[in-house]
Amino acid sequence: MRDEDAFLFLIVGNINLRLNTIFFLLENGITDGVLPLQRTVFEMQIAFKAYSNSEKKEDFLQAYFSKKGFESSIKWEKVLNSDDSNLFSKEEREKLADFKNDYEKSIKERFTMSPYKIWYEIASDKSLKVLSDTFYNGIEYFSNYDELSNWVHPQRLEENLNATNLTQRLPDEYLNLLIGSLMWDIKNLVDDVAFIANHYKVSQSQPLFNYGKNIEEFSKKLGELAK
Repeated sequence: MRDEDAFLFLIVGNINLRLNTIFFLLENGITDGVLPLQRTVFEMQIAFKAYSNSEKKEDFLQAYFSKKGFESSIKWEKVLNSDDSNLFSKEEREKLADFKNDYEKSIKERFTMSPYKIWYEIASDKSLKVLSDTFYNGIEYFSNYDELSNWVHPQRLEENLNATNLTQRLPDEYLNLLIGSLMWDIKNLVDDVAFIANHYKVSQSQPLFNYGKNIEEFSKKLGELAK
């Protein structure tokens, strides 16, 4: 399998993994953290759409791995510049600086966007909002990403906690938002799998057909929850 094809599975596999985590938390009565997780699902879905629709998939691979190294070097740089900086030798500092410069150079030589942007923004030369507008509508962006940023930062403290007994809570309006988002996730996950099936010309696969039927049934049950 080519690296470009394997990356399709890597993205959709992470979408599936995050969804499994969300459902595991909900099944065990845990609502804390599910909305931030939903935000990452949306980001991965944007990445899949941008990557699968691109004719320059090698740019996405380059941007992903260069950005990965660049971000890691930035995190270590912060440690080296902290109060614990005396724990590191001059050679270690120089080596890290070389790593950071190499990764930053590999991005700047090939792409026009800042190395501090998200990897799929760098590869596509479009912001996440522009990519979202390309593939989805404004309501989908708001409900699956923009509003959920208030839970990530966080700016919904009073919505996440029952102040009288310090127990977790998720108000009905946000629970309904989450259910709608999960239905959106499932629909797009099915579309992603269908894209891969058509790409590999295995759309008539019986296991894939069974998978689709199970997902369809599960989606109906989520819809009943929303009602």
